[in-house]
Amino acid sequence: MLSVLAGDGSIKHLLYKNYVFSNPNGEQYVIAFAQDISDRMHAEAELRASEKTFSTYFNLSGTGMAVVSPEGKWNAVNDALCKMLEYTREELYELTFQDITYPEDLHRDLHLMKNVLNNQADNYHIEKGTSPNLGGLFGYC
Repeated sequence: MLSVLAGDGSIKHLLYKNYVFSNPNGEQYVIAFAQDISDRMHAEAELRASEKTFSTYFNLSGTGMAVVSPEGKWNAVNDALCKMLEYTREELYELTFQDITYPEDLHRDLHLMKNVLNNQADNYHIEKGTSPNLGGLFGYC
């Protein structure tokens, strides 16, 4: 990548490639290709900032939060959720939310999640029981 000062005073980020070739007389030439990647660089910087903001809110929240796959696998959990459920992060990653949901609540939870996955709802909220060894309830959106 090469950064250059454009005629209007802005900085442009270029993907710049040079190739050496020879003509039939053996003379060498350099051919250069440049592609303006300024917009892509700006979009990547905005994405990194957005990811950092989300990560900060996710990790420092006092509310239990998780990213769960459609199959129920815990892809990410925050400390507040681990504390609430009394599982370590590693233990949760070995389980699914189905594994720790109270059996009487599981069918309703799966039905609501299916509605979200099928775009029939944007989200859901459910008060449900956790596994018997915890003896508590927690809300799941």
